Amino acid sequence: MVDLPDDGFFSSHEFMSFHRRLVRYAAILGAQEPEDIVQDAYVICAARLADVQPGARLTFARNAVFWAFCQQRRGKRRAMENDLCRTDRPDLFESRDDCRAAELQLDIEYLVATLPSHLKQTYELQVQGYTQKEMAEQLAVSERCVRYRLCRIRAFLENNEVN
Repeated sequence: MVDLPDDGFFSSHEFMSFHRRLVRYAAILGAQEPEDIVQDAYVICAARLADVQPGARLTFARNAVFWAFCQQRRGKRRAMENDLCRTDRPDLFESRDDCRAAELQLDIEYLVATLPSHLKQTYELQVQGYTQKEMAEQLAVSERCVRYRLCRIRAFLENNEVN
């Protein structure tokens, strides 16, 4: 896996390769707007890049994408909860014209279905927008255990990338 150069400079080809990998990762996570998620991740990376070791920049960027995705999901969950309070019959399902998005979602569902049950529960809580503390309470485990499980889930999804 190629990381960013130590001096911080890289060719446009290297950057686009890096960018495409981050967008693909955001899409694998299920983001509706993966480009927006990656832009949010760039903001996070720019703010903290000096704190990151040169050999860990790609990992940090992926974690930033995952964090931005989770923040977006939490925001959507809160917005949906607010909408449910305001309307009698909410339309929870958006039409999906993009066949690729539907295929990708099926691939993700398949991968999630193959997760061990304890990781599947953790994944479902994460997607629903729970914080690590809330997940630890729900699963009756420590927050450290939740972080470990999330790392295992991320590694599993990365090792079984959807094409």
